[in-house]
Amino acid sequence: MRVFLCIISLGLPLDAAPTDEELLAFVKNRADLERVTPQQVDMPNAVAARCSIDAILQPPNPHTAAKFHVFANDPAALPIFDPWAKFPEGSFIVKEKLGRDDGKTQLFTGMWKREKGYFPECGDWEFFTVDAAGDKIVERGKIARCAKCHEEYEQGDHVSKIYASAAQLSGGRIILHASTAKVHGKKLQYEPQ
Repeated sequence: MRVFLCIISLGLPLDAAPTDEELLAFVKNRADLERVTPQQVDMPNAVAARCSIDAILQPPNPHTAAKFHVFANDPAALPIFDPWAKFPEGSFIVKEKLGRDDGKTQLFTGMWKREKGYFPECGDWEFFTVDAAGDKIVERGKIARCAKCHEEYEQGDHVSKIYASAAQLSGGRIILHASTAKVHGKKLQYEPQ
């Protein structure tokens, strides 16, 4: 029931791609989504350089430093914590990139899981970037540089999930995935899927 109410409250049916206005509303109202990173996460410099609006206009700076938070709608929140999970259509993930020193929002990047066949080379994800104010979509669609970064995460449905660990989500749920458990005992072991 919560999934249905979350999607309806943002005015978007689960199986439809959002309009630009709806996408911006998701970004601006990210506090209504699940924040899956309890603390800000350090973004590797090489990723911070590629994950930038400036990367469209000029060569990326390899010394760029940033942190980020990740927010997800209900369909995407739990699969983020499962290394092998596939995301259902309508999953929405947004990353808020923050300056490492000043903590100010630099931009938003995100993914929307589209219908089967939309972009099979990258798990049918639509990528987007939004300016720091959350007022303007800078680019959207089958963005090649985004896909290039995410293609190495095919096992996780093209989502890196490197930031996913045991966490209490902003909505109150506590997520403890078996893949992150410490196994104790001589004959006990975790067996990946």
